[in-house]
Amino acid sequence: MSGVNTQTEANTSPQSNSNSYKGTAEIAALSQQAETLSSDVRWYDWWKDRADALSVGLALLVFVAAYAGNRLGARLNRTNKEVIAVKERLSRLQVEEVRTEADVKIGDARAIGSQADERAGEANEEAGRANVRASELELQAQNQARENLAIRSGVASLEKEAADAKRRQAEAERTVLEMQTALAPRLIDTATASENLKRFAGTKVIVECMKDFEANETAGQIMIALSFADWEIVGLNLEVNRMDGSRFFDGVEIKTAAGTPTEGDKALIAAEALRAELKANKIETVGRPINEAALPPNTVLVRVGLKPFTNLRIKKWNEIMRRRNQQERQYKP
Repeated sequence: MSGVNTQTEANTSPQSNSNSYKGTAEIAALSQQAETLSSDVRWYDWWKDRADALSVGLALLVFVAAYAGNRLGARLNRTNKEVIAVKERLSRLQVEEVRTEADVKIGDARAIGSQADERAGEANEEAGRANVRASELELQAQNQARENLAIRSGVASLEKEAADAKRRQAEAERTVLEMQTALAPRLIDTATASENLKRFAGTKVIVECMKDFEANETAGQIMIALSFADWEIVGLNLEVNRMDGSRFFDGVEIKTAAGTPTEGDKALIAAEALRAELKANKIETVGRPINEAALPPNTVLVRVGLKPFTNLRIKKWNEIMRRRNQQERQYKP
């Protein structure tokens, strides 16, 4: 039996130890949880105490504000009553003062009224004399008005003459400017023109010009531009005179052979390019084909005449100056 019991105890001892270990672990976990909860409870209690204290402070503040409001309301009521009483007293004093001043003024007005009656008679006499003086002044005013009307009429006439003189001066200045523009020499941007005409290098050109200084200057500029563009000047005559029967037109004539150009003949398109460059420099040109036998292929004839409209503008200027001289003689005393 003893042996059996010993074995039995030996068999049950490990199970008892296992249960005891599990109980200890559970107790430790519960202890840890209890400690955590206790810490949370303390934290909540601390904030609850602060919240209670804050609530008490706010309640006290509300009470103090209500008490102060009641005291101030009572003080305000008393002050309003005092203000009303003072205003009533002030109104009574003002009414009494106004009445006193009114009585004084009534007395003064009565005294002044008696004096006014005395002065009224004097005023009537003065009014009679004033009426006589007014009639005299009215007559003087009518005379002055007639004189002013005559002066204004003279001023209007002088203003019209001045306006006419200004208009004639403006017309003369405009004519002078037109004459200066008409008589100014024709100018060519030779560098730009030569650059644009280089694509027709090798084109032959004949230059003829009227025997005139400005026309010679224009022809010289055209020849410079064509030379820089490598055009070949094969003919030159700067002494053409209309008296010898030559048919020269004003402006610049650019001529090519009549008929359909032969293959490889670029004279026509070269002439158009030259005409475009002269037009870009505000130089008027005309193009007239001539007899095809007169010009060989790839040849352009350039004729430089007088600047267009110059003679017409000179005649216009002479006419204006003649009328101006007649007007000046007319206005001379």
